[in-house]
Amino acid sequence: MGLSLFSWAKFRSSKGGIKLHTVYDLNVQTPENVIITNAIIHDKEIFDNLTLSPSVTYLFDRAYIHYQKFDDFIENDIYFITRTRSNTKIEFIRSIDLTSRDKEVNILLDADVMLGDYTLKTKMKHEMRLVRVKNTNKNGTKEIAVLIQIYSALILFLILKVIKKEAKFKDTLLKLI
Repeated sequence: MGLSLFSWAKFRSSKGGIKLHTVYDLNVQTPENVIITNAIIHDKEIFDNLTLSPSVTYLFDRAYIHYQKFDDFIENDIYFITRTRSNTKIEFIRSIDLTSRDKEVNILLDADVMLGDYTLKTKMKHEMRLVRVKNTNKNGTKEIAVLIQIYSALILFLILKVIKKEAKFKDTLLKLI
C-alpha cells in the first residue's frame, strides 16, 4: 500500500500495509472469523483472537509458528498444518518409511519430531509429524498468490457494495463490516 495514501497503515518507512487473518469454513464456504490488522502486527499475536474448534484441521502460514500455542492445540484436539521456517529447531524422533505412492507425490521425508529448543525455552511438550514435500511448482507461485489476494479483495468490496445498496445502509463500508 502506498504510504502517501494510507498513512494509517504505516509498516516501513516508505510502505504501508494491512493483513487479513481469517478462519475460513470449507463446509459452508464462508469466513467465520475475520480480523484485519496493521501489517506491523506479528501474525502469531492474533492467535488469541481466533476462535478454533476441536476436531477441525487448520492451515497456518509459517508466520503463525508459536510452539506453546501448538502444544495447547494438541492438548485440545485442534489439528493444524503449517510450514516450518528455515531456522526452526527440529529434533528427529523417528523416521516413517515412505511408500511408493508417497514418493510419486513428491514426499521426501515423513518423520515424528520435536520442535523448539530447550536452551531458548521454546521446546514443545508434544511430538509433531514433519512431512517434507518437493515443490515442483516454483514458477509463478508468488505472482498468483498476489493476484488471488487482489481479486479476493475486489470481490469482497463488490459484495459489500451490493449488501450496502440492497440493505439501504447509509453509513460507511467499514461500519457495515
